[in-house]
Amino acid sequence: MEIEDGGHVFDYNSDMGRFSLIPNSLKACLAGIAVLLLAVSPAEGAPKKRRSHAPPRKEQPAPQPRSLSEALEQAAQRPPTRLANLSIQIADLETGQPVFERNPDSPDTIASVTKLFSTASALHYLGSDYKFKTTFWRSGEIKDGVLDGSLLVVGGGDPNISGRFYNDDFNAVFDKWTSGLKGAGVNRVTGELILNNSFFDSMMRHPDWPTDQEQKWYQAPVSALAYNDNVVLVGIRPGPRPGKPAAISFEPPTGTLRALSNARTVGQRGRIAVAVHRVAGSNAVSVSGTVPMRGVWWSTP
Repeated sequence: MEIEDGGHVFDYNSDMGRFSLIPNSLKACLAGIAVLLLAVSPAEGAPKKRRSHAPPRKEQPAPQPRSLSEALEQAAQRPPTRLANLSIQIADLETGQPVFERNPDSPDTIASVTKLFSTASALHYLGSDYKFKTTFWRSGEIKDGVLDGSLLVVGGGDPNISGRFYNDDFNAVFDKWTSGLKGAGVNRVTGELILNNSFFDSMMRHPDWPTDQEQKWYQAPVSALAYNDNVVLVGIRPGPRPGKPAAISFEPPTGTLRALSNARTVGQRGRIAVAVHRVAGSNAVSVSGTVPMRGVWWSTP
C-alpha cells in the first residue's frame, strides 16, 4: 500500500495466486475379461470326458510407434476420445506444417482445456511477474479525518478479493483496505463508493455456456472487479422443528439474491436431499428438498 499525490490515496497490489495446472493425460484402459466355466452334469451312464485346460492367451502389446505422428494416432484411438468428437491439429512451430490432425475444421467447444491456452497467452504477453492490481482513488480533501468526497475502486482482474488466502474470511481483504485508508488519515467518507470494472469487456457470461448450469460455481460471471470469485454460497439449515421450512441464507450476504424455499425440515433420522436452482438471468434462488434436524448445515454455490 502506497500513499501518492495527485488524489491517489493508496495502491493495493495483490499477487495472483499460484496454481498448478496438471493436465489429464490420456490413459489406456485395459479391460479384464472374466471367463465363467459352467459345469454341466453328464448324462447317466455316459463316460466322463477329461477336460483339457488350454493356457491363457496373452494379450499382444501394441506396437511401438515409429514416429510422433503414429504416437498421436494411437493416443487418438484410446478413451476418452472418440472419432466423432475429436478435433485437433498439431503443427510444427518452425515450419507451420501439421504434424497431426483429426477433424481440424470441426467447430467444437474446447471447454476446460481453454485454461491452458489462456495461461500460455498470459505468460507470453504479460510475463510471469505481472500483478493484478486493485487501485483506489479519491476526490476531495481530507480534514480532521474526514474525506469530503468520494472513493473510486478500479478493478484490474485481481482474483484474490475473497477469503481464498485468509481462512475463508470474506472481509479480510476489506480490513486491509480499511487499514490503508486509516493510514492515509481517512476515518470517514462523506461521498459515495464508486466501483469501476471497465478493465474487462462487458461480456460476463459466454453465450455458449449452458443455461441450465447457472447455479454451478465454475460458471460464475467474469468481471474485472470480482468479489469472492463472484460466487455466493447458499446456506441451508433445518427449521425450528420438523415440518417447518428450512432456513436459507447467502454467504457472503447480498441484497441482490432472494430465496424461494420449498425445503422442509424432517426428523433427525431423515435423509439430506436438497436441490438449488436459479434460472439464467434471474435473481431468484429456488431451494427444495428435505433437511434433517441435526446440528450441522449445508452449503452449495
